[in-house]
Amino acid sequence: MSDVPEGWRHVKLKDCGTWWSGGTPPTEEPRFWGGDIPWISAASLKDFRITDSDRQVTHAGSMAGTKVVERGTVLFIVRGMSLKKEFRVGVAQRRVAFGQDCKALLPHTSIDGTFLGLALKARERDILAMVDEAGHGTGRLPTDLMQRLEIAVPTDLVEQRRIVEVLDALDEQVVSASQELAKRRKVEAGFVASIFKVDSRPSWQTPTVGALLGGGGGIQIGPFGSQLHSYEYVSDGIPVIMPQDIIGRSVSPDKIARVSTRKSRELARHLLVAGDVVLGRRGDLSRCAVVRTENEGWLCGTGCLRIRLDGSRVLPEWLALAYTQDYCQRQIAAMAVGSTMPNINSGIVKNLRVPVLPIEGQSRAISALDAQRVGLSAAELKISKLMHMKQGLVKDLLSGRVRV
Repeated sequence: MSDVPEGWRHVKLKDCGTWWSGGTPPTEEPRFWGGDIPWISAASLKDFRITDSDRQVTHAGSMAGTKVVERGTVLFIVRGMSLKKEFRVGVAQRRVAFGQDCKALLPHTSIDGTFLGLALKARERDILAMVDEAGHGTGRLPTDLMQRLEIAVPTDLVEQRRIVEVLDALDEQVVSASQELAKRRKVEAGFVASIFKVDSRPSWQTPTVGALLGGGGGIQIGPFGSQLHSYEYVSDGIPVIMPQDIIGRSVSPDKIARVSTRKSRELARHLLVAGDVVLGRRGDLSRCAVVRTENEGWLCGTGCLRIRLDGSRVLPEWLALAYTQDYCQRQIAAMAVGSTMPNINSGIVKNLRVPVLPIEGQSRAISALDAQRVGLSAAELKISKLMHMKQGLVKDLLSGRVRV
């Protein structure tokens, strides 16, 4: 580890406190289960501040093969599928019992439990590098390696707790912003639901998608696997929209695949223009997005389907919005094919009936929804900035680079 500032020290995890192993009371014994003591397992350790679990043991159960620890104890997963991708750690906020897939560490009085938990979470990358495989894809975190892990700790307990307070304050801002975002999403969902009360509006027209294509429109399925192989993807090139890139009626470029310009010319019939509607045609059949100006010239990828409208009766944004609503999704579920994974094809999409308003009504509804999206985007951006700030502060505060 790097040097630490004055007033800090390196401590091996084995010297941070008392270690405990957990266990499971016999599950066939009813008097051991259904009590008021949360029993923490690899599946239930999801929150950093541990207050409850989906399973509880009784007082009798707490003395039958498990271990009970007090508030302030740090618990972390040492065995489980989750160790393949994340290190779950938490701090008990009350007395809890725990299973054999977890370890517990009761810190010495010179170390604050929450600080210790945060310090371990900050070393997630190093800890995951220790994980080996116990069989059947289950990750295992060797205790001896964990005990040799060193963390940096302020000698002053007050400084440890001040660091925790700073990060707690930032967490509170994230929670507040997340609650605001949830409210805005609820308002948006209510607004959209109020628009598409098709059954209560007998005057609605419900033409098929095929009838909305007109002379200049059409439906095109993305290239098959034989036309576009995995080895043809490149790090820099023309983006290819896959079902997983369709998020919230938009295309996310974050993890998008790309092909060379030469390959894109070979697949020219799959090139997209602004106003196209792209659907995921297998798996999650609610994925639908409108191609924006910034997406023009991208490719419709394998697993997707493109709709090109003539624009005289329905706006692309309206079609994408209507497609994700219950009226259309019930039809899609009923018409989808495939025994292991639901699929749709161009014939199914052509026969899909879509509720439509006159173009002017569509435009007003989309404009109102866009105005709400501005507030949603601002709330999402605020959360993103707070999370980025927290990531930087965690590294700086828990290494002593920034002092409280």
